[in-house]
Amino acid sequence: MAKLLLVRHGETEMGRTRHLCGSSDEPLNPEGLRQIDRLGQRLMAMPLNTIYSSDLQRAWATAEAVAAPHRVDVVACPEMREMDFGQCEDLTFQQVEKRFPQVARMWLSRSPDLQYPGGEKVQDFARRVQSFAVRLQQHKENETLVLAAHLGSMRMLLCHLLGIPWQHWWQFQLDYASLSALETHPVGLKPEDRLSMLISLNDTSHLGTISSFTLRPGPSTSQDSTGKGTPHRAPGQDRP
Repeated sequence: MAKLLLVRHGETEMGRTRHLCGSSDEPLNPEGLRQIDRLGQRLMAMPLNTIYSSDLQRAWATAEAVAAPHRVDVVACPEMREMDFGQCEDLTFQQVEKRFPQVARMWLSRSPDLQYPGGEKVQDFARRVQSFAVRLQQHKENETLVLAAHLGSMRMLLCHLLGIPWQHWWQFQLDYASLSALETHPVGLKPEDRLSMLISLNDTSHLGTISSFTLRPGPSTSQDSTGKGTPHRAPGQDRP
């Protein structure tokens, strides 16, 4: 079986202040640099064969922190970039509500027809991310791979690999510098005939902190389908 480790990039300043950061090439902030250092230490003793990364610098820096002790080159994967938010880039949800109310309504309703003005349609985003799976077919069963990417693109990839309709992509939570793992098993004669199993999700134990998704009372929360308070979050951008 082959193992795929998914790592989300560290924190950025736009993410800390809850501004949408999709195609914007935002660097990591000091906290993000601390997070990826801890992530690199976590994976230091694990044999890694290939390291893939989105070519945006916040993901690339994360991949390089993981790759450094292993002397493994990082392979750029533009298809794993975050969703392009177009004219909504660098806006908060409240600003999107004021400038693009229809987009905000589709955002909150998790509409599969959502398209950001001047940006990407969610269906096209799903197809783009799914193309990454072709890269996995070239690897042997005993290899361990790493992919450093973004919240939205890794959510979409998880849906594709686990056979979950992509419309449920927003139901995965992945915190900054988190580690998730899947194992793939051959189930047929063709390279693409593989079954993926989710082994762990959103592991942040190496950061020494609890998940950023811990519920906090306050005016910034709304009611989700379970009746519990959760922050207003975009389907693809809980923290960009």
